[in-house]
Amino acid sequence: MNQLLSEDMKTLVYEIHPQEEKEYVTLPFTVDEATDRLDVSYSFTGKDDGAVIDLGIEDPYQFCGWSGGACDHFVISEREATPEYKRGRLHCGVWNIILGAYRVPHICKVFVTIKQQRTDVPVWLKGDLHMHTEHSDGSFTIEDTFRIAKKKGLILLLQPTTIRLRKNRCGFWHDGVMVIPGVEWSTYKGHANILGGQEPLESFRIRTDQKATELMNAVKKRGDVWIVNHPFDDGCPWEWPHHLQAVEVWNGPWRLINEKASGFLVARTVGSWQRDYGYWRK
Repeated sequence: MNQLLSEDMKTLVYEIHPQEEKEYVTLPFTVDEATDRLDVSYSFTGKDDGAVIDLGIEDPYQFCGWSGGACDHFVISEREATPEYKRGRLHCGVWNIILGAYRVPHICKVFVTIKQQRTDVPVWLKGDLHMHTEHSDGSFTIEDTFRIAKKKGLILLLQPTTIRLRKNRCGFWHDGVMVIPGVEWSTYKGHANILGGQEPLESFRIRTDQKATELMNAVKKRGDVWIVNHPFDDGCPWEWPHHLQAVEVWNGPWRLINEKASGFLVARTVGSWQRDYGYWRK
């Protein structure tokens, strides 16, 4: 993932007058070509007096959805959309928020907040890149992982299947959390997550360094990222060649294997390494 999310937020304010009752009002705003997700919410004054203002949206070419007064928030992206709204690529140009002035007992002030998420500015994202569910080696349901991720403020989740099970095509957004497809390569000489991997690997029964290197090169060639998992774990340390793109430095609660992995990752940048009594030394 070379490009990550940034966010731009704006609030549109409009006063609806009683003479506009039963009319539709449009509030224009611009979506640029890098935007890949819209998050829209609104509120208005006069609810206690019976005011009802409906909500919808259209892009430069078509009507994209209408929730009326049923909800005060919706999301549109290529990966997901709130029910009653159309999922798809966001066209750049002038969009319109549509307000339906159903009941306007007096002047009502409407506030529409629009968040545009873009993929043009790299930022740090908080996430967990090694999380299992009941579909692989874990015990939590997928719903459990979303709930926990949301509570912890995570944006990214990698939920790898094991190599022995099935294809993994679960890349999508859910309630503000991006789920990245992946495959865990589990062998007797170490484990690795393949970030973005959607297909099971041909085999996990690789026994030679040459075959392991060929597999790693094939993974990189197709654009996926190879992450070595818990390289100093007592039960399954990494014993394959070190053609590494990334190393997992925090697995489970903080413990000695994580400290070793962190030290290895830092020192890896300054020299070559050899295995010696469970540590990697220059």
